[in-house]
Amino acid sequence: YLCCYRTRRQRARELETDAICDFLDIYYVHLHVCYSRLINSGVQHSSLSNDLTTAVHKMAPKRMVSVRPAWSNRLQFFVFTSALVLSPFSVWKFPMIWYRNGGVAFVIPYITCLLTVAVPLVCLEISLGQFMQRGGPRAWGVVPLFKGISITSMLLTIIKASTNLSWAAWSTYYLYLILTNQLPNCVIDAVSPRPFSPNLHNDNRSSSQEYEIETMDPSNNISNTGMDFHFFDNLTHMSLGISQDGMTNQNVTCHGLFYHFWREDVLETSDSISSPGSAVIEIFIAAVVVSIILYTLVMRGISWSGKIMYILAPLPLVGFLSIIVWTASSEWNLGRGVSYLLTPNFEKLTHPEPWFECVKITLLSLGVGLNVFPSLASYNQLVNYTIRDSWIVCLLAVSTNVFASLTIFGLLGDFTNSDDADNDPSYLFTYAPVVLMRFRHPLILCSLLFIFIIAIIVGTTVVYIESLVTSIVDMSVQLRRWRLPIVTGTMGMCFLLAIPMSTQGGLYIFRVLERVTDGGFLVISICILECLVIGVAYDGSRFYDNLEMMTGKRPHWWMKFCWTWLSPLILLATLIYEEFSYPLYIIELGAGHQNYDVAKLLLILLVTLLLLPILITAIWIVYSKNGTCTKKIQSSLRPDLKPHQVPIRWRLEGHWHKFTNRL
Repeated sequence: YLCCYRTRRQRARELETDAICDFLDIYYVHLHVCYSRLINSGVQHSSLSNDLTTAVHKMAPKRMVSVRPAWSNRLQFFVFTSALVLSPFSVWKFPMIWYRNGGVAFVIPYITCLLTVAVPLVCLEISLGQFMQRGGPRAWGVVPLFKGISITSMLLTIIKASTNLSWAAWSTYYLYLILTNQLPNCVIDAVSPRPFSPNLHNDNRSSSQEYEIETMDPSNNISNTGMDFHFFDNLTHMSLGISQDGMTNQNVTCHGLFYHFWREDVLETSDSISSPGSAVIEIFIAAVVVSIILYTLVMRGISWSGKIMYILAPLPLVGFLSIIVWTASSEWNLGRGVSYLLTPNFEKLTHPEPWFECVKITLLSLGVGLNVFPSLASYNQLVNYTIRDSWIVCLLAVSTNVFASLTIFGLLGDFTNSDDADNDPSYLFTYAPVVLMRFRHPLILCSLLFIFIIAIIVGTTVVYIESLVTSIVDMSVQLRRWRLPIVTGTMGMCFLLAIPMSTQGGLYIFRVLERVTDGGFLVISICILECLVIGVAYDGSRFYDNLEMMTGKRPHWWMKFCWTWLSPLILLATLIYEEFSYPLYIIELGAGHQNYDVAKLLLILLVTLLLLPILITAIWIVYSKNGTCTKKIQSSLRPDLKPHQVPIRWRLEGHWHKFTNRL
């Protein structure tokens, strides 16, 4: 009977059906009792076996549920997580934050943060999703009182997906302008001995020919564009070039020309967020195109999107590597830009800012606190060693962050002297084309750069949407048959949130939403609650028993120590420091914005609404329980585990009914 149980149990795990698993676990309990009695009392096998078989068959479920999908192989999980960690944040913001916080000296707080916060939190989320085999609120059934954490994470993920969709729409429209040669012409005084032509036309001249520097007449530009040329004179005081020595007025003027083109001609930016204006038709059409592409990638489930991610995830890395090889063969010195990043400044580490900011950017670059890792890990096999998977994911994140930082600085150089560069995505559209015009065939280089940026954004957004759909579908078994309408609704919600960012005030709305998601307050708060739920409310030792039952190995004591004490304290200190040094209501909307009150009000309102599900869900769960107030709270804190999730040791000790509401 025990051999029969193992065979059927393995088959049930392949089918991933709850009814079969629960049925076989009940089967196992009876068989365990039967086997013990046979050994202790020597009863005849035949009579007891027939009685047990008859009893078990009466417990068989009348109707089976639909099959839950799973990864076809372990590589798909790492492909999805690599697309998650290779996000726009990792490519654009991480390099600048790394540079401003000590250069290569920033590696010291970065490694410290990985060991004390990042790896334990990634391990916690992956282990939780794999153990519960569910995403979203069902994954947090270990402590039902805190299921609202996953709802807040899901809402935060929807906002992240919508801002990514808008960013992809801007990049798509900008790529169209590059391919149709509609970018402005300007003078580039290259740092290299032979400057290249600034025009975005195909250049058929040979490498032996000298290039002619074009001159720009300010009066012609005023007449052509209708703008005040003194605007560019003010830009000469900004440090936006490759270096202080190589920056000339012509370089700054060219950047100013692209800046004006981006804000006035592409985005048609309004004066303030309180006057959003009308929709920019071209950007709206680009948002529709990107939404259709995303819907096509996720509509058929992880079996389809998993195959697409084999191409989509490594494409940006291969693309950036090809751009580096291309530009390295020219006169441009890639080492000069990289030297800015690799120059250590240990004096920065004597201040608390690099240490606390490192905690925030590590969590944001990994995607922790967005309910993505539990959803992706729920498709894993139950026996996967989650500690090893967590280290692999973190090493993928570190390698992609370092590679992206070296690539960005090698191409664009020291452009981070502006404190607003990492907060404003406009720098990608105004500075990158200016730098790439220094090379031969700038049209091809600019096109490739934005194609790979779009691939990064689309890959990350696919992961977000898949995690959202998984979380919703896992709320009920009956929702599995409605997966396609749920995908349509989720994609439609992201598109509706992206519509306001397609208006003339869309850039301001984008920066408010980005402040909500990347400001760190919500993500750090969610991570603190996650540590307290698993380490204190559920008990880290009890979770270790679950992991030992699941993987056959008991994790190192360091993880439990981090979940219970170290990580929550570090995160709490980071949250307090961030709020004192850079309060939540402070937001930068760029030059020219006239009304900050509306932006601050919208920001505070969004953060409050995102935190409300935690409180409302807790009140509703306590209210729905029976008994006195104390018993309701105790029942809300009791795990909602299934029979197969209860370790054998708990059963043999006789008090396993205290650990679940189901038994």
